[in-house]
Amino acid sequence: MKVAICDDKEIYLKHAYDMLQTIDDIEAVAGFTKASDLLKRIEAGEKYDLILMDIFFPEEEEDGIAYAIKINHWLPETQFIYMTAYNDCYAEKIFWTNVNLCGYLLKPIQQNSLEILLEKARRKQIQEEESVIFCYKNGIEAIRKKDIIYLESEAHKILIHTLQGDRIVYDKLDSYEQRLEKTFTRVHKSYLVNMDWIYSISSKELLLKNQVKIPVSRSKYQQVKEHYFNYVRLELKGSL
Repeated sequence: MKVAICDDKEIYLKHAYDMLQTIDDIEAVAGFTKASDLLKRIEAGEKYDLILMDIFFPEEEEDGIAYAIKINHWLPETQFIYMTAYNDCYAEKIFWTNVNLCGYLLKPIQQNSLEILLEKARRKQIQEEESVIFCYKNGIEAIRKKDIIYLESEAHKILIHTLQGDRIVYDKLDSYEQRLEKTFTRVHKSYLVNMDWIYSISSKELLLKNQVKIPVSRSKYQQVKEHYFNYVRLELKGSL
């Protein structure tokens, strides 16, 4: 698990850093005294599985919760553990904001409490490997990959067609293509399809098992066909 710690107080940052260094499955730990620096690092392409985030940053324009929301826009799967010495001030805001929250710790943090939340984060990470996190205006949702039939891009929004009904998220289809590349294929600039739902392929369209027809771009047909046949071959091999 790759972890970042963000706290403007060096003493608290070092305290958390030293605790994490004693835990076996923590692969790497990065420390930041400014939430804005952490956000810049993530915007540049860095990824973290978990972030321990202080809430009160007197020298920043926004608090740690606001930065967590921005970071989850870039990395929806990243989990957060808030750290605060001001429990009463932030109790309501902690739980009513759109963040992939694992929990919160009172400072100075205790080893036992940290380890309990790390175990919770591990379990959640395993569950989310089989799911995709979608961020809406009023919350987040983990949808199992096998329950998603296809994603459709339409005028700055994505329609998520699932077994449980349709969802709408305001995002770009490109941001989900890499996260779904093992079981989904991009058949058109506007469509990303779950290969488990493909019934037949032609040079112009896919027919899904629910009888929905999806257009196939001429430029993508060969790539889609190869991607699908390789996927089926691996699935058959794995079932033997």
